[in-house]
Amino acid sequence: MHRMNTADSLFQHSKTTKLLTLLILLCFVAGCTNSGSPRHTAPPSPETKKTLFSGGATITPITKRLHGSSSFNGGVLSLDYSNTGNLWDKLPSQFQMPDESDNPAVQTQIRWFLKHPDYLERTSRRAAPYIYYIYEQVQARQLPVELILLPINESAYNPFSTSVAGAGGIWQMTRGTASQYHVKQNWWYDGRRDVYTSTKAALDHLTYLQNFFNGDWLLVLAAYNCGEGTVQRAIRRNAAQGKSTDFWSLSLPEETRAYVPRFLALVTILRDRQAYHIDLPPIEDQPYLTQVDVDNPISLGEAAHLAGMRLPELKQLNPGHKYTGKTPRDPFKLVLPLDRVDTFKNNLASYSSHGRAIDFSNREEDEPEQQQNRAISVAAPISPNIPSGQPITRIVKRGDNLSTIAKLYKVSPREIVQWNQLHSNHLKPGTRLVVGYLNTDTTPRSEGTSRKKMNVAKNSPKRSHYYVVRSGDTVSKIALHHNISPSALQTWNHLAQGGRSLKPGQKLVVRQG
Repeated sequence: MHRMNTADSLFQHSKTTKLLTLLILLCFVAGCTNSGSPRHTAPPSPETKKTLFSGGATITPITKRLHGSSSFNGGVLSLDYSNTGNLWDKLPSQFQMPDESDNPAVQTQIRWFLKHPDYLERTSRRAAPYIYYIYEQVQARQLPVELILLPINESAYNPFSTSVAGAGGIWQMTRGTASQYHVKQNWWYDGRRDVYTSTKAALDHLTYLQNFFNGDWLLVLAAYNCGEGTVQRAIRRNAAQGKSTDFWSLSLPEETRAYVPRFLALVTILRDRQAYHIDLPPIEDQPYLTQVDVDNPISLGEAAHLAGMRLPELKQLNPGHKYTGKTPRDPFKLVLPLDRVDTFKNNLASYSSHGRAIDFSNREEDEPEQQQNRAISVAAPISPNIPSGQPITRIVKRGDNLSTIAKLYKVSPREIVQWNQLHSNHLKPGTRLVVGYLNTDTTPRSEGTSRKKMNVAKNSPKRSHYYVVRSGDTVSKIALHHNISPSALQTWNHLAQGGRSLKPGQKLVVRQG
């Protein structure tokens, strides 16, 4: 009897132990299932692998150690990031928008970006000079920091981009919206392309849309693309039919239905670049640009000389200035790198005190065509600044003037004056002028004898390459695809400003031989 009781006791003890173990396991599983942690709080493990590009498959990123960050070689501006942090690394911790990475439409856009990593690399290089300023402005307004990615969606951070509808700048602002926010546009200046001016207007508009849609940022983004009226009508239709009125449930234009997921795909990828194996050129985590008030009548070409910069670099920072060789009538703001400000101000003070500014005493003619033909009163340059390399020369012909020659050779009148030590704007026919140097960006726009004289054919492709325009193509889209500037595409093909003359089937030169 005692042996039976002992066995029964052991049996009961074993059952109790198993039951307790089972209860502990169930509590653990329930705790994991009901956890309120956000999705993707940590990168997926290296063992989690799925095919990235299989049609329709959900993309799970593969964590992989990358080989160092890329340098900024070949960018518009050579920026040194060796002593600063990388803004791309800082941003993800500040993202505020909900994670929509599981949505099929977002997955489709993620696949596109992963198939075209060079697109994001080029965009990062293009954004480098401007993005920290935009980051500061977004932060100051307490808006979602993800909005600094919106110009990638709009223009790939190309301030010279123009859409078929005529929207321009990195924020792709139409003339009507620009006027609504008092963005200045005239013969000499287009504030839609000015990064400072357009950013203020774009963030004003986004703030207005945020209030209009009660902080629903997916509806805000949709409205930024197709207009708040279109979104509001779609909401009312769904409400009348008893349907949900969130973005994903609305019947919106096809472009908008892709636009918002594309933005969310960018956010998802940049939230964890290493996991998606996207290696971007670094962006310095500190201010790079500032604005300087200019009261003197100087052109952008002269400003570049005073700042000790190449003209293409300064033009890239001041894309709102339509001309490089013409002088504005009114005071203006010039965007400069912080390390060029003192040089510019000191040279400008010396330049002005010696009476060397261009004199436009007769400023009534404001049309660009009239500006091209106006004589320019020049003064001796501050100091000789002769580039190295073989000089390119031109014999002055009857009817030539500094403005037309400078435009032909893509230089400023000031540079021609400087290279030839001219003391008058009068050009005598038969005079030989230096109009550029082989190691500078002074390729003439004409295809005539000047190109032959420069002997650059040996460095050019043997034949021109062409592209046939398709429906929906724009100048900026074609230029981006062929890695050329929109202005070069327009010049080679004699296109109107903005590319409004593009027609499907049209044959364009995309590389010259």
